[in-house]
Amino acid sequence: MVAVPFRLNAAALALALVLAPSLSAQGDADFYRAFYLEHEQHDLAAARALYLKVAEGRQAPEELRAKAKAAADALGEDLAASDFTHLMPRDSQFYAELSRPGEELSLLLDSLGLLGRIEEGKGLAISPLLVDGALGLRGAAVAVTTFDPQAGPSGVLLVHPAISASCAA
Repeated sequence: MVAVPFRLNAAALALALVLAPSLSAQGDADFYRAFYLEHEQHDLAAARALYLKVAEGRQAPEELRAKAKAAADALGEDLAASDFTHLMPRDSQFYAELSRPGEELSLLLDSLGLLGRIEEGKGLAISPLLVDGALGLRGAAVAVTTFDPQAGPSGVLLVHPAISASCAA
């Protein structure tokens, strides 16, 4: 055991008290910057890196670190599911993917003049929120890996739900 002069301990405590609020503010700033990158810039990889920095650091309060961890985990799944081909077996005989079906259906309904709010004189309109909510998928993919004429096909089906933990936080 080494004896440390009292002045050094008091100086370290004073330094910690001075730096603690600025470290916490840095953690908060990183979290909100990650949120901006995710939702406004759509840079999921950079947002995930910042969320992980907040979650693994000690600068932010525990509650914010937990939210950052949940957001980083959700973005990890979003990044993995952004290209289903990396998740499917390489020896697939057939592969099909449906990406963001709500957006595709919204584009179709919009081009037909059916998407939007009911306005005076307009007979039918479908809310974009209804389209997104009704489908509830970010994407889906299917791969047939083997085909037995008697038993039928077998393979893999992947479904990615639309709601992520970072949206709920």
